[in-house]
Amino acid sequence: MGLSNWRRECVIAIASGMLALTLPMGAAADVVDATPAEAQWFAGSWATGTADVEGYETIVGDKPDCSKPAVVIRIDGKGLLHREVTMKDGAVYEAIFRVKHFGQNYPWWPNDPDWFDKGMIAPVARRIEDNSFVLAEPGPMGSADWANGVKHVRCGR
Repeated sequence: MGLSNWRRECVIAIASGMLALTLPMGAAADVVDATPAEAQWFAGSWATGTADVEGYETIVGDKPDCSKPAVVIRIDGKGLLHREVTMKDGAVYEAIFRVKHFGQNYPWWPNDPDWFDKGMIAPVARRIEDNSFVLAEPGPMGSADWANGVKHVRCGR
């Protein structure tokens, strides 16, 4: 096992341990693949903006604007989610994930075996309305940081 693989395995083991400590007993076994319909729900064009914080009115930050959708998500024949983001400079960045289902949340597990070596974190999605969701990173204790997540609003349909 090369150093790169060893580091990845250590990161996965530590992250899994942290997640297991924050979950009720047996809950870690409840992370399953999302159904095809659950994964397909995320497909489409999305505008992004600052996530709403419960109890506060969002007066600062970007509001999702469908006149310039920044994210396109598609699900391929293998059930993988392809998320393409158009950056402000016009560059397009793509990441590929396997959508999981855990309680009310949808963890997106990276398909890239070097994802964690690149310092990336696997995001978690939560549907908040019929046509919107928040994508957040897990915090230090394994819980998603919804207040600092990115709100996605579906554009068209």
